[in-house]
Amino acid sequence: MVKQERARRTRERVLDAAAHEFAAHGYAHTTINGVAARLGMTKGALYGHFASKDLLAAALLRYGEETWTRIHSPASVAGSASPPAPPSGTGAPGAGARGSEVPGAGSSVAPPAPPGGEGPLDLLGALVLALARGLAADARFRAAYRLAADGLLSGESEGNLLLGIQRHMRRLVDEANGAGTITLHCSPAVIAEVLLALVAAVRSATLSVAELDAVDWLETVWRVVRVVLSEGRSPGAPGTAPETPLLDSF
Repeated sequence: MVKQERARRTRERVLDAAAHEFAAHGYAHTTINGVAARLGMTKGALYGHFASKDLLAAALLRYGEETWTRIHSPASVAGSASPPAPPSGTGAPGAGARGSEVPGAGSSVAPPAPPGGEGPLDLLGALVLALARGLAADARFRAAYRLAADGLLSGESEGNLLLGIQRHMRRLVDEANGAGTITLHCSPAVIAEVLLALVAAVRSATLSVAELDAVDWLETVWRVVRVVLSEGRSPGAPGTAPETPLLDSF
């Protein structure tokens, strides 16, 4: 039993170390040697837990999918779910992952979404902020997000995490438009891409150098975006995109 627990803890340390490597360098430039060096173990010892880089990446992608499911579940978005904060090993990169005793990839470690109203625009804002908090606080989720982006760039789109997030955002934009709470200055796809770009910006180096809290920054930006989306609309007055959407040419 003691041996099994030690093996489990080591496996979690390996996942944390791999998460930092994948999040920082992407799939192509992450190596088993780099993960082993971060842990201070031999490559052979690491292979005892994960036989290849592909298996490490697959475990982190599963974690990302499970985290995304929790983030956009009705209970989480409504603010009623209270999963624990991300484990200490998934925060800042470095040797801090060494002593991590975090739950496995199927455990509930996603940060809770902020409370949202019942309307689709409220849900969209809650989702944006929950994603940003996940990327800021959880290295495993950052790694899954980066790996999903790498997969898209290499042509692997089936079941992709980022495409799933984008589709969900587009659906909320469509619902908000149908409810008459926003004006479609451009297509729902463009709005979803803009929001995804804002979420990705929480990892911006310039925000860090300016000593700005990235999630606080995004909350401010979301308030501005919400005003722009809501401009000229009133509840119960569904609208459609202009004949020449402002951003469709981009």
